[in-house]
This record gives sequence, structure tokens and C-alpha cells, in this order.
Amino acid sequence: MNTLYPSFLTALELVAGLDPALWSIVRRSLAVSATACALSFGAGLALGAWLARMLMPYRAPATFEPNRAALRELGLTDREVEVLAILAAGDSNKVIARRLGISPHTVKTHLERIFEKLSANDRAQAVAIAIRTGIVH
Repeated sequence: MNTLYPSFLTALELVAGLDPALWSIVRRSLAVSATACALSFGAGLALGAWLARMLMPYRAPATFEPNRAALRELGLTDREVEVLAILAAGDSNKVIARRLGISPHTVKTHLERIFEKLSANDRAQAVAIAIRTGIVH
């Protein structure tokens, strides 16, 4: 193991999630280049991400189907669900408006209606309720 950068190799092992046999091959191949790659933290992260992409099997993202019964019961419109989904990703009103091609004022109006329908006091509570009821993920 590289004594100068043990945390770098440990991080690679965790990020890559490799089985022991494959990991030993990767460690041997990195014996010389690990020191060079670990000179900057960013390079180490980039290498770890690259290894993870190359060595882990690809899994297509699961499709998400919102809870239609909850949508009907709460009376959320399709546009409100769109706003809520983007909100759940942590985006601001300005970003939501840009992504949906509407004004920030319209986003604010949608959020007020969403808060009312979900009985939420703020953005975080609205997202928590939406995730818990299966409206967004």
C-alpha cells in the first residue's frame, strides 16, 4: 500500500466497491501512478470517479411513477407536481422558472398553492411530505 497516500487508496477502494481480487489488480496497477495522481485531491477524486464508472456495472435509473391516488386526493395539478419535483432537487425559484419557461412570480404562486394543498409551512416541509406520500422521489 502506498504509505504516503493511504487514504487515497482507501477512498478508491470504497468508491469503486470492488471485489478483493479485482481490487488487488487495480492496486498493483496504481502502485506507481497513485502517488502522481494523489498529488492533488481533485485528481484523486477524478481518478476514483473514473474507476467507479469503468469497473462498476451500469444500472439504468429506475423509472419513477408518482402515487396517483395521493395526487388525486391532494388535488395537485401536473404543473404543481413539476414545480415540486424541481423543488425537491433543491433548485431556487429562479431556476424552476427558467426550467419551466415561466416567471419567478408564477413559481411563487404555484408554491403557495402547493403549501396550501400539502398543509406545509415551508419548502422543506412540502418536499418531505411529497417524498413521504410518493409524489416525488
